[in-house]
Amino acid sequence: MDPQPSVTPKTFEMIKSALKDARSLDIALVSNSMWPVLPTGSRAQIELVAYDDLKPLDFIVFYSDGALICHCVWDRGVFRSASGERTLVTRGLANPMFDMPVRESHLLGRVTSHKITRLKFTALSAGLWLMRKVGLRRLITGSRSRSSSSSTDPR
Repeated sequence: MDPQPSVTPKTFEMIKSALKDARSLDIALVSNSMWPVLPTGSRAQIELVAYDDLKPLDFIVFYSDGALICHCVWDRGVFRSASGERTLVTRGLANPMFDMPVRESHLLGRVTSHKITRLKFTALSAGLWLMRKVGLRRLITGSRSRSSSSSTDPR
C-alpha cells in the first residue's frame, strides 16, 4: 500500500482557497477508516461549511498531521484548543477510537455526496461491534471456535 501523500500547511491553505473559489471539490479517499460507507478509492464531493452548521454524523474533511482526513463529526464545542479555538470531536466509522480534537481552522469542508442517518448509523455501529466481538468469520459461517464447542454437543 502506498503511503498517503504529505500535505503541508501551505498546501492545505491552497486547497482551502481553491475550495472557496470552486465552491466544491471532488476528492479520492485513500484509507478505509470510513468503511463501509466510503471504502478506499471512493470519491467524495466536499463543500465549504461553517463550524456552526455542522451536526453530529456529518462527514467532514480536515487537516491533521500532514494529511487530509475524512471522518464523522460526533460533537462540536466540547473542547477548546490551548489558544481557545473551538474544536470538533471526530472518528472514522471503522475506527474504534476518537481522533484528537480537530481545531476549527483545520476544517476543510463537509462531504455532500454521502450521508448517514441516525438509524443507519445505529445499525452500522451494532454490526461493527458484533463483528469485533464475535469475529467476522464466525458471523459469516455460523461456525463456533474450537474452544467454545463442547464434547456434549449433539451435533
